[in-house]
Parts: sequence; C-alpha cells; structure tokens
Amino acid sequence: MEGDVLKIDKCTSSSGTPTVVSEQGDLFGSMVNVGCMIGALCGSYLTNKIGRKHSIIAAGIPFMAGYALLAVADQFWLVLTARILTGLAVGIVSMAVCVFFIHPQKMHI
Repeated sequence: MEGDVLKIDKCTSSSGTPTVVSEQGDLFGSMVNVGCMIGALCGSYLTNKIGRKHSIIAAGIPFMAGYALLAVADQFWLVLTARILTGLAVGIVSMAVCVFFIHPQKMHI
C-alpha cells in the first residue's frame, strides 16, 4: 500500500504534512484483524459468563475507548492501540450476535 493511507505520523515533509511509510499502512490495516481474533475468543467467554445480551452491551466499552483514542491519537502506536481495541469489540460483537440470533429468544427481550 503506497501513499496516503494514514496521515498521523510525525511530520517529515517540508510542507508540514504528515507522511506514512508503506509498513505503517499495512500495520494500520491489519491491527483490526488481530483485535478481532482476540475478541472472538473473549466474546465466547463473555457470552458464557454474562450472557449474550450483556456481552453485546459490554462490547461498547472497547468501541468507545478505541474511537476516543483514535480521535486524540497523535502518535502511530496510539492509533495501532485504538485499532486493536476496535477490532476487539468487533470480535466480541461478531461472536455474541451470532449466538444471540441462533438461540431461541423470549418475547420480552
């Protein structure tokens, strides 16, 4: 991935525009997948411990933390951390929602 995938790193150009090297763009794109793998495992544990509905609600915590961190991140490692957090939330939700829809539900949910 060449070019302007992410504009967050330290300014290196003479115009003051942040630039990103290809390896950083690759990391930026793949950290969500790393978080998803971890999140799916956490989602199965959470679903067994606190239930389907509460697991989906609990996934809002890493979503909010990840997007808040993305909003204020000024260094590349903070962006990567935020991407892992949002990936973690996506993994939890992906696991919990599948179980939520597969199992029969009571009418008063």
